[in-house]
Amino acid sequence: MTLLGKSFTVVIFLLSVAFMLLALAANATHRNWRDLVLGPQGYKSKITELSELNQQLTSEKEAITQLLNRERMARRSALSALETQRQADTARLKDQQTSLETYIAANTELIQTNEINARDLEQKGTQVEELGKRLRTEQGNRDAQFQVLLTVQDDLQKARGWVAELKNRNESLLKQVAAWTEIADHYNLQFNDPLDGAPPELEGKVVLVDRGTGLVSLSIGSDDGIKADHELYVSRDQRYITKLKIVKTSPNRAVAEIVKSSSNGFVQEGDNVNTTLH
Repeated sequence: MTLLGKSFTVVIFLLSVAFMLLALAANATHRNWRDLVLGPQGYKSKITELSELNQQLTSEKEAITQLLNRERMARRSALSALETQRQADTARLKDQQTSLETYIAANTELIQTNEINARDLEQKGTQVEELGKRLRTEQGNRDAQFQVLLTVQDDLQKARGWVAELKNRNESLLKQVAAWTEIADHYNLQFNDPLDGAPPELEGKVVLVDRGTGLVSLSIGSDDGIKADHELYVSRDQRYITKLKIVKTSPNRAVAEIVKSSSNGFVQEGDNVNTTLH
């Protein structure tokens, strides 16, 4: 297993432990154990999600491992081809040097008797050496450019792998968000709703008081997070008056009944209404 594979294994293990701890923390806040285990958001469904996530991460690790193996094979093939070409060039250079030595040996007497031809041959030898140097220089430059090309190809393959991984994770997160959104819509949950079912902290006014029925109309409604059976407190000049219990709601209005057992005075229009007792 490569270092990258080991790293992904450790990441998968840590994610599994983190999700297990989150599940245990969520377990401590519920009392209905059957719903907690078998409900739509129970342990069973979470374990299934964790298993699917684990399988997905394992598949991604295997895909990356296969990609790395293909890259290694490609690099080995390229290096093998380069080595073969280098050996061929070396053999060709040796053949040229051998031919030159044979030519010099065969024409030793002619060189000694003909100085002009000797000087010409010496010049040709110098030219051959210069060409050899230029050949070696060009070969070195070509090898360096080929190494740069290999590096660029490796970086490109890595970038493509990262893009594919990020795309897969993005699609997975979008699916999870869509699933949680459907669950929230099904249970009529809002993003800012408190998890314990209590009304959000806000302040309103008493709009109308019906003395005959004991009902009070308020300036806040369901759009503000108010629901039936929520309890609110009426105050005037920072003095507690009574407690109200929500009976009916509309988007911007709510109707509540006065809890007479908690009254400390009469409710009047314009009184302050709070979700918490100050």
